[in-house]
Amino acid sequence: MLAALRPVDVFAAGCILWELFSATQVWMDLGSRFDVVRAVCSGDRPDVLQAVIVGRDGVGDAHATRSLQALINSCWAQDAKKRPRARQIFSVMQQLVTPKVLSLIHISEPTRPRLIS
Repeated sequence: MLAALRPVDVFAAGCILWELFSATQVWMDLGSRFDVVRAVCSGDRPDVLQAVIVGRDGVGDAHATRSLQALINSCWAQDAKKRPRARQIFSVMQQLVTPKVLSLIHISEPTRPRLIS
């Protein structure tokens, strides 16, 4: 049984998915955690299309791309009541996790996380 996720956890799940497929830290171009909070509260979101559109070989799966974009965008809905439930996230990911989609995830050497001050 999947535990219920709080809306903030669902938002974070969208961030994790974005980071997996973009191979960059979400909002890393913002200067401070206050800038991140300001951006999130004002409805700004990173470019999902840029994060998910192509894999390492430059060829993405069109259906998976659209589904992942929709999932990430739904996790980032400004109205927390419109964000998906854990079961919905799990269901979408279960359908999409194929070798082709896994090839879209950029795996690199681990780096030390940059703290936002």
